[in-house]
Amino acid sequence: MTLKDVRIAEIGALHGGSMDGEPRLTGLAAARWLSRFDVPEGDLLRYKSKLLSEPKLTSKTTLPRSLE
Repeated sequence: MTLKDVRIAEIGALHGGSMDGEPRLTGLAAARWLSRFDVPEGDLLRYKSKLLSEPKLTSKTTLPRSLE
């Protein structure tokens, strides 16, 4: 919630310039990307409990040196 309060309300584009043909996020796609983790207030506890059952990051589940 803290970051949502300071997030920009509307954005025209993310990754606006494409030099090598990489995908660009513009318009609705950019808005959806920014709001991809938004959860309704009433569902926060349910989502938090789901996160507790997710696998933990270990040296076996990450790329080498990514936990340093």
